[in-house]
Order: sequence, then structure tokens, then C-alpha cells
Amino acid sequence: MFSFVSAAYRNGRVVRDPDAILQSGKDTCLDVENNNDTACCVWETDDWAAAYASLVGKFFLVILVILVILVILVIVRMGNCTDVVFCVQGSLRCGPSC
Repeated sequence: MFSFVSAAYRNGRVVRDPDAILQSGKDTCLDVENNNDTACCVWETDDWAAAYASLVGKFFLVILVILVILVILVIVRMGNCTDVVFCVQGSLRCGPSC
């Protein structure tokens, strides 16, 4: 699942960095904010990649919640079964049978 998200972020193109200014007579650009040499181009992902990653994250969260609920149900049910198996005859603590 996460490899598909990684593949989605690899879909895009190289674009000119809007914060970089080409230095005259050089092959490098200057970062406007820090006055450092920087790359003139940056990687821009396609617009759908962020939406896809969000959808995968929500799907993963739903699956995780369902698994937690199932584990809680199993633990509660096994607690009821062990009460019956290890129940002392005549005790008020005996629950319903499995």
C-alpha cells in the first residue's frame, strides 16, 4: 500500500524553482530568502498524488480501527468463555455458556 503512495509521489515533473534567481554568468541559482546557492529546479508532483496519499491514509486508518474493534471483541468473548470453563459450581459469577 505504501509502495503505491511512494510511486504516486514519483509521478511529476521538474520545474523551475520560483524562489530561485539565476545568477548572471553562472549555472547556479541564488535562494532569495537565504542568499545561498541552490538548485534552479525542483520536483513538482502531480496534483492527484496528495489526494491519493490522503485516501490511502484514511483507508489504512479505517482498517486499523476495524482490527482494534475485532481484537476487543475477541478478548471480551474469550473472557466470557473462560468464566464458564473455570466457573466454580454454585458461584454467582458464572456467566452464559459459550
